This record gives sequence, structure tokens and C-alpha cells, in this order.
Amino acid sequence: MLFLRLLGWVNFKWNCGVGWIHDLSAKWGVGHWTVWFYDTFRWTLPNHLQLIGGKRYAEYMLEYELRIANHQINYYSNLAADWMLAYFRTLPEVEEEDSKVKVADSEVSKSEVKG
Repeated sequence: MLFLRLLGWVNFKWNCGVGWIHDLSAKWGVGHWTVWFYDTFRWTLPNHLQLIGGKRYAEYMLEYELRIANHQINYYSNLAADWMLAYFRTLPEVEEEDSKVKVADSEVSKSEVKG
């Protein structure tokens, strides 16, 4: 891990130096040479050698994907709960009263039949 940090620091400083020369030559008006210099001498590390926040790139990407998946789970579960509440709020209350009346009528008719 220490080697990767050192390599990342060297990469950062190298690219800062290349960027500084690029900016300086652009101010001097050298023209297309500065773009060629920047494109040619800028150094990028491969993903397996990069550290992001002290973690390897692959580990960082896994944690990022887990955070995205967790966010999507929370979003869609909250959306489903909102839809269910909206559905139950729109149900008419008359149906509930009608079923109570029907149950009461059937109980009365059963007691009359028994009696």
C-alpha cells in the first residue's frame, strides 16, 4: 500500500510539472507544441495501481456500486409505499359500510331462522 501511495504521489507531481510547462508555453504562445507536449508526457496510472481515498480502485468501485444499489432500493421502496398509501386513501368508504350492513342483515336473518 505504501508503494502505491508513493507511486501515486510521483504520478501527481509529474503531471503537475507537465501541466505547469504546458501552461507556461501556452502563455508564451508556442502554439501546437504545447498540446503535443501535454498529450505525450502526461502519465496516467492503470486502474489496478490507483488509490482513491486510501482504497484500491476495484474496492472503491464495489463500495460505490453498493451505495448506488442501496439508494435505489430505498427510493423504490419509498415510492411503492407512497403508491400504496395513495391507493388506500382513494378507496371509497361506502364499500366498508355496505359490507357491515350485509353482515348485520345475515346475522339477523340467521337468528330469525333459528327462532
